[in-house]
Amino acid sequence: MRFEIRYESEYRYDRPVVGNLNRLRMRPASGGVQRSEHFDVRMTPDGMLHRYADLFGNDVVEVLVPGAHQILHLEVDALVATTSPIPPPESPFAHLRGEGYRETAGPYLGQTLPEIPDLGGLVAEVRQGSPAETLRAVTTLLGERLTYTPGATNVDSTVADFLAAGGGVCQDFAHLALMLLREHDIAARYVSGYFYTVPAGSGEDVASAEVQTHAWVEALLPVPGDDEPPVWFAVDPTNGIVAGESHVKIGHGRMYSDVPPVEGTFAGDAASTVESHVTMTRLETPELQGA
Repeated sequence: MRFEIRYESEYRYDRPVVGNLNRLRMRPASGGVQRSEHFDVRMTPDGMLHRYADLFGNDVVEVLVPGAHQILHLEVDALVATTSPIPPPESPFAHLRGEGYRETAGPYLGQTLPEIPDLGGLVAEVRQGSPAETLRAVTTLLGERLTYTPGATNVDSTVADFLAAGGGVCQDFAHLALMLLREHDIAARYVSGYFYTVPAGSGEDVASAEVQTHAWVEALLPVPGDDEPPVWFAVDPTNGIVAGESHVKIGHGRMYSDVPPVEGTFAGDAASTVESHVTMTRLETPELQGA
């Protein structure tokens, strides 16, 4: 499947500002089941663009408008091809202790989120006979046990807040999944991107939809065989499903704060407002081959 993604935002300031710097993580990742085919950033007023890879290998575009302005308009266009993943590899927990596995796991193995005293029951409940089975159990349990509830939490909420509320947003589901997987020594990373779904009642033939940033997780699963490298496998605990061809990955990190879609700063004593929209359009073309 191929998607055209268009992001548009407008920042308005009640007084002139200068030195407006924004970091955008919006280029679709390439690798595995996904390939980025086109990416373009435009801004008004004119400014400077600088592109680099962050510590986790994500593509970052810095947008700098040095002169005085009260409106900043950003447009991003991207084209990406995706395909469905192959089934996750089945290998025993003993393979998590291999040197190759731990080297690939890097910073995604240790716990980087606050410990939750009453998490033990969930940790024991999701434990299965293999890392792949445990990953499936985490995905199913979170999708069935907790409710997607916009407004129940905010960007600063903790996993404890999420559990106490019994629901939250995709960021909360992803953070809890990370904690459960890492408690079983399964390396896992936070994924930021988009999930293409059409509005309820609009029909399957609708090819375009407005979406919001979505979050899911990738778990590092060992592969049978002493010389086979482990592979990252993605699941969407918010929806209780495997992350498939309708998921477009932008980047990954240890947690949300490693991969915010937009972060920025400016000089000036001004209040600001922002209006943003992301539209995904499904293009009917042959599936990605040889990704």
